[in-house]
Amino acid sequence: MRVLNSSVTVAKRTQRVKTSCNSIIEYTSFVVRWYEDGEKVESTKWFGPHRYGSLEDAEIAANMFAAKKRAIHTSGELNLPR
Repeated sequence: MRVLNSSVTVAKRTQRVKTSCNSIIEYTSFVVRWYEDGEKVESTKWFGPHRYGSLEDAEIAANMFAAKKRAIHTSGELNLPR
């Protein structure tokens, strides 16, 4: 059986938005998904190049956020590179 409170995932997603002139704009970003302690509702946070400057920087930020969430959920240490 899966433990809900320790599940933190990072995934690359493409969002499609239809504009008023019927053209479609695609945005690629990363999403971090996790379950808060005691809740069965999934929480998400999006990381995109608009906010972080590039898709690579957004990926780094998403993975750092996920590592922090995993450390909180497992009560473990967070070992980051210097």
